[in-house]
This record gives sequence, structure tokens and C-alpha cells, in this order.
Amino acid sequence: LCFCGSILDVLNLRHIKHQRIGNEEKRGISGGQRKRVNIAMELAAAPLILFLDEPTTGLDASSALEVCEVLNKIAKLTCINVAVVIHQPRVEIWNSLDNLLILAPGGKTVFLGPQRFAQVYFTRHLGIEFA
Repeated sequence: LCFCGSILDVLNLRHIKHQRIGNEEKRGISGGQRKRVNIAMELAAAPLILFLDEPTTGLDASSALEVCEVLNKIAKLTCINVAVVIHQPRVEIWNSLDNLLILAPGGKTVFLGPQRFAQVYFTRHLGIEFA
């Protein structure tokens, strides 16, 4: 990987590098830190694309946003594409997304394109108003 800086800095893990991850019996690092450690383990394999299923599930709002910010940094600093599945992202996470594939039940594509065009599309073509 060609990070501009250490992977620990990009993932915001340097300050916990000597801590135990922990388990059900012994407390260790936080849930957000654990998610970022898992991302680091995947990056160690030097993937061309990183697929993440619900990387923010179980995290508080600030930790979820931090994980998404880390994923954005990875995408911008490397040649790795990052694809995530996120259900009901909060507005800060929604605004940080680049491209979307929104699926309806049965796997039918509802929207595919840049996030910045999604609201206009839903309003113009589907009559959905946003507050």
C-alpha cells in the first residue's frame, strides 16, 4: 500500500497500538477501534477493492462517522475502491458518500449514480419530497 503516512495514522489507531483488542470476557478497545482494526487486517492483503457489509452497525453516531471518514481516506489515498452496504445512514455519512447503488426489494436498482444527484432524482422522478 502506498499511504501518505502510516496506516496507523490513516486508521487513527496509533494511540492504541499496544492495547489488547479484548473479547466477551475482557474489555479491550472500543467498537469503532475494533472495526478499524478489522479494516487494517483486510488492507494487509493489499486488495484492489474493499467490500464492507454494515461497517457502522453497532457503533454510536460519532464512531460510525469516524469509520466512514477512514474509509474515505483509504479510497482517496490509495488505488483501492471501497464499497459499503449501509442501511439508513445518518446525514453526515450520507453526505460523505460518492456514488450510490440503491436497491429495492428483489434487488431492483432504484438509483445508481453520484450521491449529489440522488435527491433531485427522487424528487423529480418519484415525487418524494425531502424536508
